[in-house]
Amino acid sequence: MKKLIIISVFMAVVMAFAAVELCYDSKNYRNVVDELTRLCKCIEQNEQDVSVAAVREKYDAARSSWDKMSGFSMSITNHNIIRSVSEKFVYLGAYIEANVYSDALSTAKVLIKATSDLEREKYPSLGNIF
Repeated sequence: MKKLIIISVFMAVVMAFAAVELCYDSKNYRNVVDELTRLCKCIEQNEQDVSVAAVREKYDAARSSWDKMSGFSMSITNHNIIRSVSEKFVYLGAYIEANVYSDALSTAKVLIKATSDLEREKYPSLGNIF
C-alpha cells in the first residue's frame, strides 16, 4: 500500500510538471506567433522599403521573444526544429536589412506556420505518443 501511494504521488508530480510545461510553451509560442503576425502586417504596409525602423523594431521584438524561449524549448523539443526556426529568423533579419520585400514576407509567413506547428505538436495525441 505504501508503494502504491508513493508511485501515485510521483505520477501526480510528473503530470503536474507536464501540464505546467505545456501551458508555458503554448503561451510562449502564441506570443511569438503574435509578434510575427504584427511583423508580417508591418512588412506588408512597408512594401516599398521593408528596412524601415518600424519593421526592424517588430523584427527585434519577435526575435527577442523567440530567443527568450528557444533555449528552454531546445531541451524539451526536437532541437533540430528549434535550430531551423532560429535560422529562419536570421534569414528574415538579412532580408529586412537587404530590403527584399518578397523574401522577407514569405520568410515571416513560414515562421508563423513553423511556430504554430510547434505549438500544435506540444499537445498530446496518438501521433506523438506512439
